[in-house]
Amino acid sequence: MGRAIKESCIEDDIVLTNEQFECLQLLANNNLFISAPTSFGKTFIAFEFISRNLNLFKNVIFIVPTIALMNELRKKCFKYFGEQFVIITSEAELEKNIDFDKKIFILVPERINSRQVMKYLNSVKIDFAVYDEIYKLNVELGKGNDNARIISMNYTYKYLTENAEKLLLLGPFIKDASFAKSGIKIDKYI
Repeated sequence: MGRAIKESCIEDDIVLTNEQFECLQLLANNNLFISAPTSFGKTFIAFEFISRNLNLFKNVIFIVPTIALMNELRKKCFKYFGEQFVIITSEAELEKNIDFDKKIFILVPERINSRQVMKYLNSVKIDFAVYDEIYKLNVELGKGNDNARIISMNYTYKYLTENAEKLLLLGPFIKDASFAKSGIKIDKYI
């Protein structure tokens, strides 16, 4: 029985680890920050959560740090959810698919802040948002960093904490993450 509830809803040959299943249970009840190494399957937990809640979600957002990761994630989302959702990675795709009821947005911070995307997101309920590589928000301005990008990333984070019904934050192994400034209730799985 225990094994049956841990079987993946999207990959027949995968059984979730105890830790992944615990993360799903935490996410079902609250927002969640997962801090774990790359091989943990953090993004897979997001996919599994979407799959287990398909009938509840119309607008899902993934924020990733690079276009390369955005394209990789797009392929996986299309594989898992291409029949239920339209996958959006740009303003042009949003405009073309505006009338579709269920959307998964996969965006870098600069694209979520575009006029057309923000106009749409402000008019709908964001059911579930995933922000990957959350640790990149805590980079100091100046010091040779791309300040405009850091500001955009932080603005996107703030927007999602204020507007998403459910939030999943992902990062590598970070022991001392604090979300006090965000004002959100969030469980931590480290």
